[in-house]
Amino acid sequence: MRDRCTKSTRPIQHVIEDDSVPFPHSWPNFLELPDNKSDLARFLSEHIIVNAPSNKVVVAAGGFVDEREVQSSERAIDLSALGATHEEADTRLIVHCVNSSLNNTVVSARDTDILLLLVAHVPHIPCPNLYMMSGTVKKRKYFNI
Repeated sequence: MRDRCTKSTRPIQHVIEDDSVPFPHSWPNFLELPDNKSDLARFLSEHIIVNAPSNKVVVAAGGFVDEREVQSSERAIDLSALGATHEEADTRLIVHCVNSSLNNTVVSARDTDILLLLVAHVPHIPCPNLYMMSGTVKKRKYFNI
């Protein structure tokens, strides 16, 4: 079925070097190439780290050339325990929460699977103030885990 759906798209290589590169005109064509997806993930991960608010610690993983690479906006944090090859972000973020030494952690997600994972693993998460942010931009909800 997937092959039949993608035959109408023509993949186009689109290299994202910086934030001046315009968005692709056709997202299905852009996302058809795995190199485009990994290039976009790398760019977004690096951009998020570099542009993190000064009063927040941002950690990004899985979007770099080395899939086990993890970077943080706070260089003093030891990230060695966070290198993982989880393909699913759901389980990867639990590894981050379990290894966090922060007092306040907010996980931004709309997926109920993540809420269930956080609740199941809360005994192993040392953070005293763990929240999941969900909802829309206009109507956000914070769940105290």
